[in-house]
Amino acid sequence: MGYAIHIERHHPDGRRIPIPLAEWEEALAETDDVRLIEGKVELRHGIELDNPGAAEFLDHADGAWKPAFHWSPGRASFGAGDAFEDAGSGFGKLVRVLAAKLGARLVGDEGEFYDCGDARAKPD
Repeated sequence: MGYAIHIERHHPDGRRIPIPLAEWEEALAETDDVRLIEGKVELRHGIELDNPGAAEFLDHADGAWKPAFHWSPGRASFGAGDAFEDAGSGFGKLVRVLAAKLGARLVGDEGEFYDCGDARAKPD
């Protein structure tokens, strides 16, 4: 995946609080332009992975659904990139909306926190 950003929930003392898979699935179900991936996730080089909680988003630029979120116990992760860094892009808004719905933060691989901005804004 390269450098990843994680949607995580934290206690005020800094401890990570796991997000239940059912809560992640509920947040996806009530958010536009994102959905669970049914069945196996196809990775590069034809490798397939069974990852309950994996999700894809609708890229309005080309109208295609694209795998974006990997689920591991207690958190969702996605690749950092231009679409994430641009908080005004459809994907940038989407990840911030999901984090807000879950009472979570966006955390980089090295433990840094990213601003969620106005997460009340609706994705494009």
